[in-house]
Amino acid sequence: MKRRNNKFKWAALCAALLFSAAVGMPTAHAAEPQGSITVHYHGCSDMEVPIDLPGAEFVLYPVGERQGDCWVLTGAFADAEVSLKNDAASERAEQEQRLYQYAREQGITGTTQTTDDRGQVVFRKLDYGLYLIVQPKAVELGEDGAYMSSPFLLSVPAEISGVLTADIVTEPKCGWEGEETVDPEKPIDPAEPTIPSEPSKPTESPATGDGFPMELWLTLLIGSGAALTGIWVKGKTKKAE
Repeated sequence: MKRRNNKFKWAALCAALLFSAAVGMPTAHAAEPQGSITVHYHGCSDMEVPIDLPGAEFVLYPVGERQGDCWVLTGAFADAEVSLKNDAASERAEQEQRLYQYAREQGITGTTQTTDDRGQVVFRKLDYGLYLIVQPKAVELGEDGAYMSSPFLLSVPAEISGVLTADIVTEPKCGWEGEETVDPEKPIDPAEPTIPSEPSKPTESPATGDGFPMELWLTLLIGSGAALTGIWVKGKTKKAE
């Protein structure tokens, strides 16, 4: 009987040790979905030939996450007071500029990488969300000039050609430094000054009598009519005699 009790004690002790070990083991969580953003940066030479732009710095800032049907600023950008509800091209460009200005004012640091010899840089292991990508300074390429792109927003994942993908490849627009890039989708602001077009010249009427004054023509016409009337009256008077 005593041995049987000892066996039960050892069994209970082993069970308690196994339970403690199980509780102490780290719990395996499902990995968070992640993606990547590949920036392919290229410009155009004087001969209109596409050229890759190596040595260009790009900074990546995580700025927001999806909540319902809209994007909401989070983390270091939560207090930026920039609404992301309007995704029109002109509105989005203003949002990007304001977010970058906020990052500079607040001293927010992002992830910086430099394009390789193919003009590419890859930001890997990105959690799903909204990101701001910025080129903080222009990149020079020999005598072809210095190239600069505007800040832009990208989401991970993103819908490309109707397909939702987590690995994004983007080719940001760029121009020579100091050159203003015109967005064809941006409506003309009526408050902006416009250069008036040259007024059209009035159509000239055909010259009459080599520019003879009209008043003189009327005087001659009246005088001629009076002379003819006088001759006709004089003729009638002679016949009556």
